[in-house]
Amino acid sequence: MSFDYLHDAHRQVAAQIASLIAGHQMKWVKVPLLKSKLRRGFSTDDTLIASEIRRWYACFDHEAHQATLRRKRESALTVMQALREWHPTLIGHVLSGAATDDTAIEILIQTEDEKGVELTLLSLGISYDTLDIEAHTARAEFRFSPSAKVKM
Repeated sequence: MSFDYLHDAHRQVAAQIASLIAGHQMKWVKVPLLKSKLRRGFSTDDTLIASEIRRWYACFDHEAHQATLRRKRESALTVMQALREWHPTLIGHVLSGAATDDTAIEILIQTEDEKGVELTLLSLGISYDTLDIEAHTARAEFRFSPSAKVKM
């Protein structure tokens, strides 16, 4: 197979996944499961899917998508301001412009003061679940609020 054919095949898979996500038939969190079920060689990466989601929304629902991004980015800014002493960074699909209504807001925080972040989130009334803790790197990942995620 030529490189162009493989690239087109990957883009087609990404476009199909993007249309499922943008059409509210699938959530971003289901993408890894779907990709694992695809035949080897015809999977695709999240960057290509994100690109196709942006393309889909540019064609079909631009204004609503811009409103979703604005709402999520404003929510992220509020949380980031509250956590400013830990130098939070917005990452993920909200930053890249490929977020949908159910996409989590991802904020990266690198700190050894995990408890301080937890106390701040609790004082703000933001509920969260710890998703991943890597003790050797002082990084933990939290999910907070129905549509936000903090990585530490």
